[in-house]
Amino acid sequence: MKIIQKKVNELSVSERAQLENLIYRYYKSAAPSFIADRLEKDYGYDIVMIKKGDIIQGVSFYHLTKYKKGPLGRSQYILHFGQVMKRSGYRGNIIWKLGMWYSRRNISQVYFLKNVTGIASFISPKAFEHYTHLFPKCFYELETKVDKEVRCFVEDYFNEIRGMTIHYNSDFCFDSSDLEKEDITDDWNKIYRASNETFNQLFIDNGIISMENDRIYKMPRHITVCGIRRPMPFDKKLNLPPVYKTIRQNTGLLLS
Repeated sequence: MKIIQKKVNELSVSERAQLENLIYRYYKSAAPSFIADRLEKDYGYDIVMIKKGDIIQGVSFYHLTKYKKGPLGRSQYILHFGQVMKRSGYRGNIIWKLGMWYSRRNISQVYFLKNVTGIASFISPKAFEHYTHLFPKCFYELETKVDKEVRCFVEDYFNEIRGMTIHYNSDFCFDSSDLEKEDITDDWNKIYRASNETFNQLFIDNGIISMENDRIYKMPRHITVCGIRRPMPFDKKLNLPPVYKTIRQNTGLLLS
């Protein structure tokens, strides 16, 4: 196995075709514009692939920048996660394996000693669960002052740094016009279901996953999350009440 990093304009014809097939594996209803946004338009993503010979086993899309006004007012790395996909039959943890490789290569060999904020949009509870292992402090609800500041930060980041316009609802979710409702019943346990039911319920409550007549559907909706990874504890800096800390310890999430 080898891991390589490329920009979208550096992809070979074979790599582009394989990545398109991977996208359709996870997004069967994807419109051509959805594919183009990931394999033709240059949003500055670093595309990291793990390959066996010439065959792509898994891929992660990343964008890294140093931002002067992070969500808690400090200069830090901002890591934007795009699609994470793997070939059927590959059993490795792509998020963890490629995330560590990318961080060592692009941030530092001791990246775990750096202040890093991770931003991602999820349609899969399982992927969200893996993400919270990398970024234990996770903001996605908007009922507190801190959460509202994080929302402003995320919106500024997408508009100013990424050049993307995303319209969120009050729950930090947005709908995708280039996707459709999909039946994922057969793939639910293998690809989408999180081991912690808290994550699954979150996606159901926000209308991303729908249970209808013994079938499970993925809706054309994502939830955007901002997570913080720091080398030192900072519960005191946020002045969090005990209930936050208790829920975080039990679920790995920061809830209001």
